[in-house]
Amino acid sequence: MNKIKKNWNTLFNESNHPYNLRLNELKFTKNKTNISTINVLYPEMSEEQILRINKYIARKIKLKFISSILDFGSGTGNFLLYCQKSKKIKKVSIEINHRFIKHQKKILRLTKFINPKNGLNYLKNIQSNSIDAILCNSVFQYLRKKDTLKVIDGLIRIAKKDILILDIKNLKKKTYWENMQMKRYNLNSKTFRERYKFYNISFFSKKEISYFLKKKKNITFKIEDNVRYLKDHKFGFMVHIKKN
Repeated sequence: MNKIKKNWNTLFNESNHPYNLRLNELKFTKNKTNISTINVLYPEMSEEQILRINKYIARKIKLKFISSILDFGSGTGNFLLYCQKSKKIKKVSIEINHRFIKHQKKILRLTKFINPKNGLNYLKNIQSNSIDAILCNSVFQYLRKKDTLKVIDGLIRIAKKDILILDIKNLKKKTYWENMQMKRYNLNSKTFRERYKFYNISFFSKKEISYFLKKKKNITFKIEDNVRYLKDHKFGFMVHIKKN
């Protein structure tokens, strides 16, 4: 394995990345709006699980009562696809992987697509209190810790009502998670270390996220374990932030 370190943006956009190889296998029609696409990337997840996750997110952010949503790190556009049945919702997708954005454009309507080189820097361009609800699902593990805190600040500034951050990798479960990855992909410890040092997976404790949020004004928040049907739910937790 090439031992030259690469940052996440470069690595994730490579054509031989596993997610990108799977994307090549997808064939979608523009009117295919009632089925998720994420199960192609995570074949171990059933369509039922994916639908339950989408319904859970919708309840949390009160999807029926909002007019705009931002999905920060939107991946294949899974939740935005779920939102598509509501024509009144303005959808904004921020995703650094240009192949994911290209895929989203085939299946999503009435959506603003943003493919920045740096998602954190782009947040500065978005007007304060301009979006009703923000979703950030399974993103923080790919950011440096100091950048993660800046992202939270940016999301709080932009949101009018709700911010839902899912699948923050739990520091207490780090060893458990590593063992599970080795088993899942049939890796020995040496190969695992070589592979995942490229990804620089970040883990957080509930305490450090809570400490950071307690210093913020005009918000309330709740930290709890991932919902049980979320992928790798045993290894992470989530944060629901409400603007006052």
